[in-house]
Amino acid sequence: MGELGSRLREAREGLGLDLSQVEASTRIRRVFLEALEEERFDALPADVYTRGFIQNYARFLGLNPSELLAAYRTAKGSKASPMPTVLSEPLLRGAKSPVWPAIFMALMAVAVLALAGWYAYYRLYLGIDPWPQRPTPVASGPTATRSVITLAPSPQPTPSVTPSAEATATPTVQAVLPTATMSPTVTATALNTPTQRATPIRQPTNTATATTTATATPAQEGPIRVEARVLAKTYVAVTIDGQKTYEGILDAGDTRVWVAQQSLSMRVGNAAGLKLLVNGFEVAPLGTSGQVVDVSYTLENLPRP
Repeated sequence: MGELGSRLREAREGLGLDLSQVEASTRIRRVFLEALEEERFDALPADVYTRGFIQNYARFLGLNPSELLAAYRTAKGSKASPMPTVLSEPLLRGAKSPVWPAIFMALMAVAVLALAGWYAYYRLYLGIDPWPQRPTPVASGPTATRSVITLAPSPQPTPSVTPSAEATATPTVQAVLPTATMSPTVTATALNTPTQRATPIRQPTNTATATTTATATPAQEGPIRVEARVLAKTYVAVTIDGQKTYEGILDAGDTRVWVAQQSLSMRVGNAAGLKLLVNGFEVAPLGTSGQVVDVSYTLENLPRP
């Protein structure tokens, strides 16, 4: 095994992954992954597809694609393709049929077949449309905005102040909008026009005429709350209440939180690279560096003080 195959296999095993997990994440067939790690280039597709496999596999493992492509070229070696021999005269004496039109038609047929094969590979095998259609731009303007949100104008009092002998001791100051008032349920992001900012108005200390309502983002709470703090790069797969909700590679310094109602299971590719807090309690280390472990928490085995 050369440099290319050994580096791919060592990086994959260091993350605690098998070929089936890599196939599910990268969409590269397992037979091609095995051929890359064993450097069996005769079992791989055309050179352009093989280079694409190496780039995607290297990015997934956190390796440098340029270095692996250089190792691939070194391992495979460059083989010059033989130049076709073109006869300067026909094989049969007296034959006057033109040769160049036939050669041109043959080259065109080869080009069409190659293009069709390339399209079929991306469309049918990889499931990717090589020629995606661009979305049609939708014109936006004042008319489109008025058709979605209708603001009901309401009469506003004049800003003039009329003195009165029977005025109450509590003055009321109102902000007058220039056109129409919007309902509190209408947000500024629903309009295509810039958001108008009202000038702040000071109110007397002995009145409470304005009420500020703040909507806070609810915290992630639940019967089972697992907070993962990443100490070293590791592969993690999370299943919440019987459904897989996350699978990927986390880098050192990342923090993730998952909440479940009944059960939460995790597969960790590097046991020493993850520290868990379950419902606020720090659990014991999961294992050693490079060890693959499975942990599961239910309502019965939650840590308690």
